[in-house]
Amino acid sequence: MTSKARTWIVAAAVWCVVAMAMLAPPLAAHADAGQSVMAPGQAAHRFEACGYAVGEARSATLELTHLTPWMVDVTSFVVRDSGEADAIDGRALTVSVFADQARAVMAHLDLQLRDEELQTRAITWSDDRGPSPGAGLGGSVWRGNVALAQLSAMLPSQDALGRTPRPRYHDVPRDQAPYAVDHDFVECLP
Repeated sequence: MTSKARTWIVAAAVWCVVAMAMLAPPLAAHADAGQSVMAPGQAAHRFEACGYAVGEARSATLELTHLTPWMVDVTSFVVRDSGEADAIDGRALTVSVFADQARAVMAHLDLQLRDEELQTRAITWSDDRGPSPGAGLGGSVWRGNVALAQLSAMLPSQDALGRTPRPRYHDVPRDQAPYAVDHDFVECLP
């Protein structure tokens, strides 16, 4: 065996060990939690049963960029407080449903690695206060194969009709809250 071939074999083995070490804590946490896998329709039904308005589901492909480039299918929909679907100051929650827990954990890990790279520091893994999935969204909450993220963008001072949005306040500051999204949304999931 040549020196170059031996180097490639060692590099591949090291990559496998590093990948297993990175995935072990999140996968073990999910395995211990015994969380169930939900279909997008089941997740939507849970929010409707809690009294929320649920928007149309849309399917997309998410590219994981901080792990080996991998594409993950996800179905997402928006949840709003009943009667506030058109309110400019209403709460909005994005719900992302992955095919299974493994794909959800991979997406969570990819977002975690992105945040660690941006902040140049290690961030503690959390299913209750996870990374933001994208621009305009706050942190995330992960339950089984479902991820929740609440809209956190600044509100306009007035809408097109001249209405001024009323401020929304949380019981405690977001950085001190137990979840990255409002607790009443989290309570709709098992």
